[in-house]
Amino acid sequence: MAVNDQVITNRYAIYNGDAVDVLRSIPDGKIHLSIYSPPFTTPTGGLYNYSSSDRDLSNCHRLKCFSSIMISS
Repeated sequence: MAVNDQVITNRYAIYNGDAVDVLRSIPDGKIHLSIYSPPFTTPTGGLYNYSSSDRDLSNCHRLKCFSSIMISS
């Protein structure tokens, strides 16, 4: 799991990392709250691009692209 930092207690776990990698590594039914930085729109209506990486969800312009990154095994 690509985690930059983490805090784990007997009540909660906080992971700071790539959401695609971190979410895939956590078993089903174990996530009760997820906070992440989704792509947001620019003043001209386009998506703000964090990077040119294919894994950067802000580069997805269709649901199919987003799904292929988040759901692929």
